[in-house]
Amino acid sequence: WNHFDHRVLHWATRLRRAGIKTGILSNLPRTHGEALHATPGFLNHFDHVTFSYELGMVKPEAGIYQHAIQGLGLAAHEALFLDDRPENVKGALAVGLLSHTFTTWEEFLQANQLTYHLPVD
Repeated sequence: WNHFDHRVLHWATRLRRAGIKTGILSNLPRTHGEALHATPGFLNHFDHVTFSYELGMVKPEAGIYQHAIQGLGLAAHEALFLDDRPENVKGALAVGLLSHTFTTWEEFLQANQLTYHLPVD
């Protein structure tokens, strides 16, 4: 969490400008979450933030995904969830989210750019 991919943050900004809601859902530890809360502008990329330490539950528990989609005001089938851990992707699929494993920005673009017609650079 000390090094984040600015391309993903740029993409989140573009999605929001296109009227698509964005959220962050993470199992990061409290110290990292507090650091992100204190990082000027970082969380401004997202319409809703779900950090596991704030809720007392973690991915792949169903409740954490439900919190995230409720916070965005979406139905599960309207949301796309990306994660680098297959067990978290399975957890998201179990509650009805569209979900894919995200390993690298380049692989994501190659695999999903045409699937969702989302603005990406």
